Amino acid sequence: FDNNLSRYLAQKMDVANIVQIKSAIGGGVLLVIALLIFRVDINLQAEHIIPILVLGSVGFAASLFFFLQGLKRIGTVRTITIFSMSAVFGLVAASVFLGEQISWTQITAAGIMIFGVYLVSRREIVIHPA
Repeated sequence: FDNNLSRYLAQKMDVANIVQIKSAIGGGVLLVIALLIFRVDINLQAEHIIPILVLGSVGFAASLFFFLQGLKRIGTVRTITIFSMSAVFGLVAASVFLGEQISWTQITAAGIMIFGVYLVSRREIVIHPA
């Protein structure tokens, strides 16, 4: 439902505005849940503000912005298929930056995902009979 609604809105509104609205609503709801339901004690120090803003902007807002641009430009199915590649990028980043070991199962899964993106993004050649 959200992807189809977002695609409709992306056709009618500026994608940056949609990202701002979704981020504000989602962040507000999650903050209320964290404070009221889970009783999270927020101990925010001044030196944490910049990293939190950078992480939120790059890690969430940019991802959402590109996702909505994809919905607008190439459609829901192709966008979701390509967006699923984030798991492959996460796997590589965990290996490079954290020294995590990559298993054969993960390599196989990444190969299947890459092949799936190839199948979805290739152009079909239509041969007309003479």
